[in-house]
Amino acid sequence: MVTVKAGSESNFEPVAEGTHIARCIGVIDLGTQPGGKYPPAHKVMILYEVPAETYENDDGETVCRTIGLEETSSISEKANLRKKLESWRGEAFSKEELEGFDLDEVLNVPALITVIHKVSANKRRYGIIAGIILPPKGTDIPPRENELLNYDIGGEMPKGMPEWIANKINQAAELQEENQMPGPGSHGHQEEPPTDNDLPF
Repeated sequence: MVTVKAGSESNFEPVAEGTHIARCIGVIDLGTQPGGKYPPAHKVMILYEVPAETYENDDGETVCRTIGLEETSSISEKANLRKKLESWRGEAFSKEELEGFDLDEVLNVPALITVIHKVSANKRRYGIIAGIILPPKGTDIPPRENELLNYDIGGEMPKGMPEWIANKINQAAELQEENQMPGPGSHGHQEEPPTDNDLPF
C-alpha cells in the first residue's frame, strides 16, 4: 500500500474516503527517489482525476480533485505496482507483457479506486489508494476533464503538472546528479490507450 499526499499545501483537502469512479490522467516517471530509512528506488506515479470530488481553484473555477499512486517502477512477481495493475485490469500479465509493459497504456483508462485516510507525524491528513479495480460494465464514466500528463525523467516538464509532483521530480537523483531542473514545456505524449481487445490495457 502506497501513501500519497493529495496536494502541496497543508490545508489542501484530500479525496474523501470511500470508493470513487476515477480516470488515469497521468503516467509520471519520478526517477530515483530518496527512501529515507530505505534505499533509494526508481519510482513512478499514476495520477487519477476523481470527477465526483471537486474544489474551487485560485481562478474561481470548480475542478475535480486528483490523487496519485506512487510505486517502485517494477512489475516483478512481488511488486506492488504489478499487483495494482493486475487488479485494475482484472487479469494477470502474460509472459510477453512481463518482458516489457508500456505503462503509458493506462492513460485515460477509467478505474474504481478505494481511498482511505491516514494522519502523518505532523498531524496532516492524507489519502492513500488502498485498491483499484476496473468499473463494472455499464458504469457511467464521466468524460475526462484534465489534459493527459506523460513525463520521462530528464525531459521537459509538461504544462499543467501539479506543483507537488514537480517538487518530487526535482528530488530525483538523476536531476541532482546532472544539476538540472526540468523547465516548463508542452504536454507529453497523449495517445489514447489501445482498444483492440477486451482488456483496458
